[in-house]
Parts: sequence; C-alpha cells; structure tokens
Amino acid sequence: MKGWQRKARFLIGLFTVIFGTAVFLTVGDRTTTNQTAVIEGLDPEAILEGTGTVVTQTTGDTRNFTVEAERQLTYADAESRLEVARITIEGRTGEELVITGKQGEVGEAESLVAVTGDVLMRATDGLTVTTQHASYNQPDGIVRVPGYMEFSRGKLSGSAIGANYSNEDHLIQLLAKSRVEVGLLTIESIRAELTDGHMRFTQGVQIEQLDWKTFAEQATVYYDVETGAVGMVELRGQARLQGVATTLVGLESMSARDIDLTYDDLSGLIRHASLAGESEILFADTTLGSGQRIGAEFLEATLAADGVTVIALSARERVEVTLPESNQGVAKRILSARMQGFGNSAQGLTAAEFIDDVGYHEIRFSHGEPAEVITRADRLETSLSGTLNSMANARFTGQVTFRDGSTDGKSGLAFYDMDADMIRLRSYGGDGSRPRVTDPNGVVEADAIDLGVGGGGMSARGNVRTVLTFAGIFKSSEPSYGAGERLSYDPASGLTTYSDGARLWQGETAVQGDRIELFQETADLKAIGNARSSFILQEIDDVTQEVEEVLTIGVGKTMQYEELMRRATYTTHARVNGPQGDLTGHQVELYFGQSRRELERVESRDRVKLILPNLTATGMQLTYFTTNGRYVMHGTPVQVLEELPDECRDTRGKTLTFFRSSNTVSVDSDREVRTQTNTFQTTEPESLSGNREIQAQVQSAKHCPQPQYH
Repeated sequence: MKGWQRKARFLIGLFTVIFGTAVFLTVGDRTTTNQTAVIEGLDPEAILEGTGTVVTQTTGDTRNFTVEAERQLTYADAESRLEVARITIEGRTGEELVITGKQGEVGEAESLVAVTGDVLMRATDGLTVTTQHASYNQPDGIVRVPGYMEFSRGKLSGSAIGANYSNEDHLIQLLAKSRVEVGLLTIESIRAELTDGHMRFTQGVQIEQLDWKTFAEQATVYYDVETGAVGMVELRGQARLQGVATTLVGLESMSARDIDLTYDDLSGLIRHASLAGESEILFADTTLGSGQRIGAEFLEATLAADGVTVIALSARERVEVTLPESNQGVAKRILSARMQGFGNSAQGLTAAEFIDDVGYHEIRFSHGEPAEVITRADRLETSLSGTLNSMANARFTGQVTFRDGSTDGKSGLAFYDMDADMIRLRSYGGDGSRPRVTDPNGVVEADAIDLGVGGGGMSARGNVRTVLTFAGIFKSSEPSYGAGERLSYDPASGLTTYSDGARLWQGETAVQGDRIELFQETADLKAIGNARSSFILQEIDDVTQEVEEVLTIGVGKTMQYEELMRRATYTTHARVNGPQGDLTGHQVELYFGQSRRELERVESRDRVKLILPNLTATGMQLTYFTTNGRYVMHGTPVQVLEELPDECRDTRGKTLTFFRSSNTVSVDSDREVRTQTNTFQTTEPESLSGNREIQAQVQSAKHCPQPQYH
C-alpha cells in the first residue's frame, strides 16, 4: 500500500479509536443492541469503513483529479471501494470533467479511477454520457467506457458500445455499434470519432435522412456546433445514396467510389453532390419508372430545395447515359467525353449537351428483332422536360455520322425529331461538305436530306446528286447516276422520285424529265413532263453485216420503262429517232432484247409517221421487226411516199409492208380500201426542153405530194 492510501487508512483508524474512547467515557456502558446498530452498515468482509472521503491526486503543484465518496470500505487485501463516488478531472486550460456513479475504485498506482453503476459523465464542452461503467487513466487523460453508453453534446446525440473521451481534445471515440444523430441525419457505423465541428465514421457507415439511405466505408460529417446544421458529408469507399420514397420522382440513387454532399443550412436537405470514381446516378419519374442512368468517372449534381429534383448536372470522362425503353418502344444510350445539364426548380432539367466523341444509340424493335440506330458527332444538344428520358429532339454538330441498319448518313449538322422519327442532315459552318446518305440502293447527296429513322423513307432537296445500283434499263454491272432539285423515297411502295430537272444516266444512256419515278422492286422507270431519253443500241449493219452502236433518242410528254416486258413507252407527241428511222406518233413503244442494248421491235399508234432515207410513211399503226428490217403499217389508208432517182411514188392502202434494205413496198388491201400507186416525174425529159407550156406542167410535178400527217 502506498501514498495517500496508507495516510487515509491511518487517519481513519486514529479517528475511530479516539471517537470510540470518547463515546465510552461519556455514556458508559451500552447495551448489545445499540452496539450492533453502529456497525450495521459495514460490509462483512470490510475491515475498515470511512465516510465523507475526499482524495486529491496531484503532480507537483498541479491537481490532476479529485475523488469524493460518501463512504469508503477497506478490505483485508488492501483494496478499497468508494460508495456514491464522484470524480472531478481538471484540464490544463481549466476545462472540467465530472464522473459520478454508485461505486468507485482507485487503482494501486493512484492514477486509475473506475466508476460503476448509473454512471453519469459531464464535461465543460457540453458532453453528457450515461453508462454503467467508466474509468479514468490520468497518464493519458482518457476516460474509457467499455460497455453500452449514450451521449449528447450540444446538437449531437447518440450511443455506442465502448467509447473513449479526451477532455483535453474534446475528442469522443465510439468503438462499436456507433450511432449519432445531428440535424436530420442519423449516422451508424462500427467506429466513430467526434470533435467540435466534424465527425469521422469508419467501417460500415450508414446514414439515414428522411427519404435517403447512405452507405460508405468511411464518412466525415461537418456541422455547425451552435445550430447543429450539417454543412457537408464526405463519403469514401463504395459510397452510395439510395432513395426510399414510395413516389419515384427525380433523383433515385447515386453511387461512386467517393461522394461529397453539401447540405442546405436551413432545410438540412442535400443541395449538391460531387461523385468521383466510377460514378453513377439513377433517375426515376412516375411515367417511366426507374432505369434512367448516367455514369462517368466524375459527376456533379445540383438539387432543388426539395432535395430530389436535379436542376444542374455535369459529367466528365467516359460519360454514358442509359435511358429505358419508352412508350414508343425505343431504348437510348448516349456516350461522350463530357456532359452538361441545365434546369430550374419548377421544371427540373430543361436542356443538356454532350461534348466530344458523342455516340447516340437507339435500340428499336422491328418484327420482334432489335435494331440499333447510331449517330456520332462532336456535340449533341437537346431539350428536356424534367428528366433525361424526356428528350424530344437532338441537335448534332461536327462530323455527324448516322447508321440505321444498312443506311449510313454523313453531314456537318443534323437535327433529330424523335416524335416524328426523322433525322434532318444539313451542311454546317461552311465546311464545304454536303449531307450524304448511303444505302443498298445507292448514294444520295444534297444540300438537305431528311431521313426517316427505322426505314421511314427519305427526302432531299437542293442540287440532288445520286449514285444508284438501279438496274432495269441500265447495266447492273455499272453504277448509274441521278440528278434533280428534289428527291423523295417512299419505302412502302419502293418509289423514288426525282423532280425539278430530273435526270438519270449511265454513260450515254440517259432519261430526263420534269419528274422521274423509279420503282425499286420492279426496276421500272417513268419520266413525266418533257420526257427525253437516249440509248446506245446495237444493230447489224445492212452492208457490212457487222454489229455497230447507234444512238437512239426518244421524246414525249411521258416515257415509261417496264422491266418485265423490257418495254419503253413514249406518249403524247412521241418521237423516237434510231435504227428504225425517225418515228412519231401519239404513242411509241420500244421493245428491247435480253441485254437491253438491242431492239427486238418497235410499235407506234395513232397518227404514225416514219421517215427513212428516201421514204416517208404515215398511218395509224406501225410495227418494226429488227430481225429482218421489216415494217408493217396499218391505216385507213396507209401512205408511203418514196423518193426515187427520177420520180416520186405515192402508194396508199390498208396495210403496207416494206423493208429497210430494199425499195420494195407490198400492199395488202381489201374491198373497203382501194390500193393505188401514183408516180410523179421529178426530172425534165430532154424531148420537152423546147416546149415552154409542157415545161411548166413538169415543173409543177417535180416534188412528191405532202404526207397525210405533217
């Protein structure tokens, strides 16, 4: 036994002896009953009992702590126990800590004091702790609470199993099952450290605030000591905020490696969130439910006063926005290097822009099969109606490319109308490039191209130029070309229409008109209004019997080519000039051979006129057979005018047959139409040279009669 313990025992013993002697001398003998009452409060095992004990432990002139007790019991093993103990600990700067309890013990080193039973601890900084056991170790100045404890300090309150408290640093360490309440936050973790103005929580952190649950490996909470208002929370390690509200509107959850949360001073609600490391924010609304996601390496979100409506959003590095399938059955995904979102408290997000390496993906379902539509650009701008999934339009700028199945587009600028499923390709910034679309049918280039998404058709305007794989009248082994001021394509009918100066060509084969219609499935073609065509056709020369190419030109109000019949039809003032001669009529039909490079026959109807060298034929119907160069003409009558070296022959009948290679005209007449042939002299005989009267008659007969249609 040392120090103050020995002194205390000596004084107590001396006091007892003197007090007992005085009583004995004064009152004399006492009955047994009265003597028993005096020692009734002693612990049977205690050898000494004292009351009103006050012990002070000092170091030099500095008082470390004072121990007070209503009663002290001393035992044979030199241990002592204090009843109804009170420990007062004084700090270097005057701060004071008072611990009270039912019992107390002072260690042999006189520097360790333990208190048990309804322990109450109060500190100058406002800390109050209730527990069942606490001890104070003077060398390190730490109060230790080994079991369950509850505490409060200013606007803080909480509980834990096990705690340490430093009166010098005002530091509270919660060792297990920590729970702290401050402002609107309830924070739970394994361990925690609390000082004035901020708190640090580690291991399994969970924070609850109204409609939010927050999780992290570590958290630091900064708060105002006077008001208890939380200013910021720093979450570190697998940080996550999860909404628990039953009505999903606005922000649904946030997660990242680290998250910093800033709170409103008055409402205590979250106003700003900074996410770093594999960051992700999920949104929800009452219409589409959950699933709206934005991910990036770094995210920033500013919230409205309600703590859930996002009014500003920014992201950088590997930005990815995923939007669930909408009512139109379209799921969206947007990739970029950076993203900015803007809005206000009343409407939420109203606009967004994606910057650098933008990729806009749509997943559409056609006949049950998914089809992806991809647009890439330097920048995407869109308007919103509160949430990311409310995109109704998008504006792409800078190196725009577009892919929809087998259709590719390219332009400097593109507008995407999502309600109309239409993407509009335009030139941008004077870069010299024009919109261009490529699909299995060919290539379209124009000043402006509107393309239906999901195979919804196409229209183009402004100096339209095309490269086609269209066969039919053209060679399938070579590309053909088209031009016009406007173009439209209807996928339902497979019809492509060129208008305003329309022209199609391949080499010297060309068709033009005010409007040209192409039918993709049938390979048919129709030119309407001022139709004109030119073909290079092969034929066998009558003299050399060698194959030669002959230019054939056809005109009419309309020209129609039908692939199934390999027939080109010209109507209304039709005229075709080619191997068959110069042929006119109300309608002219050319029938091509298998290669479309040679004629099989030509037919013409209604006021037909054929002009060949030295022959003009007119009638109502003509058929020309290329195999033998034979013409068959019908009419009422047919008229054939032949210009011979010395005469002109006018032959008329119902049906006339003649050949290119000879001057033979055969007549097939009937009873209704009489065949007649008239011959007119076209040179002056020498026998008439002196007779002026006869010369005048011959002069009038030198020219053939006019054809019946001229």
